[in-house]
Amino acid sequence: MSHEMRRTRPGRRRMPLRVIAALLTLVALAFAAGCGSSDGDDAATGGAATGSGDARTQAAATPDGDAPAVGSPDDFVSIADVCGDEPITVGVADGYGANSWRKISRAEIEEEAGRCDAIEEVIYTDAQGSTQKAISDINGLVSQGADAIVVLPDAGPALIPAMRAAMRAGVKVSLLPADIGGKLGQDYVTAVYDSPESNGRTWAEWMVKVLRGRGDVVFLGGTPGNPASPLEAAGVREVFDRNPGMRLIAGPVDTNWDVAQTQRVMAGLLTKHPRIDGVISDYGGSTIGALRAFEAAGRPLVPIATNDFNELGCEWTARDGRDGRFELATVSSRPWLVRPALRHAVAAAAGKEDPEPSVIELPLFEDSTSSDARLAVQCDRALPPDAILSSQLDEAAMSKLFGG
Repeated sequence: MSHEMRRTRPGRRRMPLRVIAALLTLVALAFAAGCGSSDGDDAATGGAATGSGDARTQAAATPDGDAPAVGSPDDFVSIADVCGDEPITVGVADGYGANSWRKISRAEIEEEAGRCDAIEEVIYTDAQGSTQKAISDINGLVSQGADAIVVLPDAGPALIPAMRAAMRAGVKVSLLPADIGGKLGQDYVTAVYDSPESNGRTWAEWMVKVLRGRGDVVFLGGTPGNPASPLEAAGVREVFDRNPGMRLIAGPVDTNWDVAQTQRVMAGLLTKHPRIDGVISDYGGSTIGALRAFEAAGRPLVPIATNDFNELGCEWTARDGRDGRFELATVSSRPWLVRPALRHAVAAAAGKEDPEPSVIELPLFEDSTSSDARLAVQCDRALPPDAILSSQLDEAAMSKLFGG
């Protein structure tokens, strides 16, 4: 565990004994729930699973039956608008912080916290893929006096008792979700996530445009049983149903969001289908495997819609203006979603309302067919291949993060 200190707080409050007693009881329940899970159960997908994250079914409605607010990044507010006057401590319980998506998201949340004068300390923990450590981290943040905690819940449902205990102790928990269950208002105050159906519609509408309303398309999904890929595919079908010349001929096809498996899966699809006019993939990092499969099969590359990934952008840039070029559109890989998650938790801790949406519909981030310079395909060869250029960190911060 590492600490990011803002300033030292004099006269730190002590937790009431009755709250400590209740917390200890619930901690025991959390430990019991965690014993049924093996360590590292979500480490393999790391940022991908939570980054594609899903409290979709659990956050479908508030306890009063109201649907969660849906909006775009244009609806975001400044943290100054929801930051209170009383000093608070923020905790970040990261389930697996080893990949670039998580490193960027940590820097995003620490930068955002630095804009709220009331936040005196940000305590970051990394469970390193361990379910037991993830539970312990949440409990530890409560005992260290966190007023608000942002959870990236790779350990899944085993975290619910610890989150519930934190909420009952008066700590405001927000969730950058995976599909872990739990109850809004009881186990967390907000679950912030991007709309998978909207992503599917955005990709499909671009594909209709670039293929001029006629083409056979395949959809490359993620891990077996993940809830995001089918919802994204439903958004694709919704658009294609309005465009009878478009067909989704396969998908979502499981790839485990892995480059090598994506190449194998795509090779099989190319063998089965003599005509494939477009590829939609819900993870830009593994889409490199699809490119390799087309080239190995001697087939020309086709338009691709996915989310942004530095290596993919650099691959497109290297081909621009010569044979082997392909059209590319992406939505953001959204490591910045931790920022509204933080703002919701901080607002709750301050007793304020945060008007921001919790369900985010993402616009296109890159579009190689557009003349709008803001949608140009991006590549930064000074950064690692798995860097996320749609981050809200500026170039200097991103370079510093990756040792540039």
